[in-house]
Amino acid sequence: MNNDCSQIKISLVSREIFITIFEKSTTMGIPELKAGLIKKILETNDTDILNEVYRLLDTGKSDFYENLTADQRAEIELGLKQIRNGETISLEDFLKKVS
Repeated sequence: MNNDCSQIKISLVSREIFITIFEKSTTMGIPELKAGLIKKILETNDTDILNEVYRLLDTGKSDFYENLTADQRAEIELGLKQIRNGETISLEDFLKKVS
């Protein structure tokens, strides 16, 4: 499966998991919700889903930077380098350029 399809699938899975958790959390207690999640996790063999569930549950424990792509990290590093080199413009000038 190519990367774009994987990202779309994961995004859809994330949305579905969030909606399911939200809907269930309003009608179930925490123990029932946890049991339901465990059951669904044990029933699936889809590694994309399992990785996404793991990522969703692990988000508070890791730095967001670790989840960025190499291109995204490179863009951030370039921006920081430009700031260090004084290559900045005011917000007003920026807004004029993009308007």
